[in-house]
Amino acid sequence: MRTETINVYKYAELTEEAKDTAFSAYLSNEYEHSYLKENIASVRAFCDFFGVSIKDYSLGTCSYSYIKTDVCNAHMRGVKPSSPIHLIDSWGTGYCMDYSLLEGWEDYLKENPSDTLGAFKSAIGKAATDIVKDMEWQESQEYYEEMAEGNELEYLANGAYY
Repeated sequence: MRTETINVYKYAELTEEAKDTAFSAYLSNEYEHSYLKENIASVRAFCDFFGVSIKDYSLGTCSYSYIKTDVCNAHMRGVKPSSPIHLIDSWGTGYCMDYSLLEGWEDYLKENPSDTLGAFKSAIGKAATDIVKDMEWQESQEYYEEMAEGNELEYLANGAYY
């Protein structure tokens, strides 16, 4: 019988080269961005509040990102500019993206006080932008370092995941 000892390291204990190896391995693995489903759920709930459907979307860090809906003037008839803000309890999911949607809505109405169709489109655009920014963050080495240390991941000396 043979006994071997393996040294295991925390991310902070790795050399810079080993950290780069660990980060590269993380990026090369197929993974789903955290909170993507929740972010889309917020956008869907916001759309549902107005009777609008999401027709298509593509969100990514290396391509054109968009969220297409079937919104038109008819969806905005009778909608007060403050509606989504005051009725967030009826459509809000409790996820951070709810507030990005509201920010896009409110910011647009500061310049165009009665254009609720424009405010809706601005809210959806703000959500798409913020979702992509979140994805970019999750693909950064700084995020990986925080995630690795927070989850107490362990590595071999060369940066391979243990």
